[in-house]
Amino acid sequence: MFKHLSDQALEEAHKNAVGLKLDKDFIAILEREMKNRGLSCERNSARTTYFKQPLIP
Repeated sequence: MFKHLSDQALEEAHKNAVGLKLDKDFIAILEREMKNRGLSCERNSARTTYFKQPLIP
């Protein structure tokens, strides 16, 4: 569904969706795509940090 988005664009979409308090199901879809790409995020009250998880064979 989001295959045409770059990792950076996906992270930005997620950050905006969380910040705007969009539908939780939509945010879950974004997070599932991030997980499929090996991307992760840590949220705290001040900000969200994104990072690429190392590949584990």
